[in-house]
Amino acid sequence: MNMKYKIILFIFILILLFTIPIMGKDLEASYIQELISKGKRDKALKLLNNTDIESNPDLLYYKALLLSWNEEYELALDILTDLIKKHPDRLDFYNQKARIYGWMGNYKKASEIIERAQKKEISPVRTTILAQHAEWQNKWFEAVKLRKKAFEQVEDNELKTEYKSKWRKARKNILPTNFIKMEFTYNEDNQSDLYSNILLGQERPIKDGLKIEGSGGIRFLKNEINFLARTNLSIKRPILPPKMSLDSNLNFSGGKNSEIHYNSKLNYILNSKNTLGLFINFYEFNDQKDYQTVELQNEYKYKNSVITFKNTSRHNVDGWNYDFSQHLDLYYPFDSYLLHLTLSHYDGGEYVFRAGFEISDIFLNEEWKINNLYSWLNNKSTGMINVKLDRKK
Repeated sequence: MNMKYKIILFIFILILLFTIPIMGKDLEASYIQELISKGKRDKALKLLNNTDIESNPDLLYYKALLLSWNEEYELALDILTDLIKKHPDRLDFYNQKARIYGWMGNYKKASEIIERAQKKEISPVRTTILAQHAEWQNKWFEAVKLRKKAFEQVEDNELKTEYKSKWRKARKNILPTNFIKMEFTYNEDNQSDLYSNILLGQERPIKDGLKIEGSGGIRFLKNEINFLARTNLSIKRPILPPKMSLDSNLNFSGGKNSEIHYNSKLNYILNSKNTLGLFINFYEFNDQKDYQTVELQNEYKYKNSVITFKNTSRHNVDGWNYDFSQHLDLYYPFDSYLLHLTLSHYDGGEYVFRAGFEISDIFLNEEWKINNLYSWLNNKSTGMINVKLDRKK
């Protein structure tokens, strides 16, 4: 054989060697683990894809893990489902499968998988997964219960400290919040209607999906001082169906010009972009003993903004006016605040334009933060500023 053919044969053998898949037994799981710990996930996955690992459950598990981190959930679930069938006692496979279903938002399926594994052996890790899923659903009472259970189940001292910290952190979400509200109005044409409100109150979660708020304070008018009392009831899932939420408020202002105002708002999420709302108001003040409004609204979410159309019907002593007003709201969120623009049309042809902004969660010091600051000004020289200060838990 001359030299030319020897070189060709040598190159052919090299190509053959590099194209034959690596056998799973020659690839160590510890090496894949090392690549993952160094952040070389793409390299690890590429290596697993080019390796015959069908007889190695550990390497298959790492492949499913890497696929799930790349959000290739269905491929990862297929691998894990097959692994669980072949190795029903490998409970770490159950854990990752439950995590993936949680990332996909299928919490019911995740809970079923965890329950199957817990029947084989109780694990604080799986209890923690359930707690995390509860938190993602804002089920904080359930999360606290599960965090406590995980803390009681764990035996390792280092993990015990970590689990205790997570339990305490979750508990903060079910503790009551004390707050101060300050509300100021401005009206250039009608100085007698100006008021400043100061209220002290508390917001208290009662159970998952149920929260109440109560506050009391003083209203400063031009010629008198009135006292205020307010209550709020907020209901959502799991008490209501997942797509529904209900907020009800009762406001009372005493003194010479007493006022009672009740409103309730029901929201229903049609899909990821559209939300329908029904807003009902009942008023009783001065000589207005029979005054109500009913508002229908549709909110539509765009990529970088939200638009809401509202139609308001009014009822008073003269009867119903179903076309009392229409409002077009545009919301533009930015990094640290929300810009709000409103164009309103009233029966009779009057148009009002309003511009405002809202900022939230500004920490003032170790004890207090601005929960919300909301302000607007319209073309009728009327404005408002509302501030809510929360005391940290």
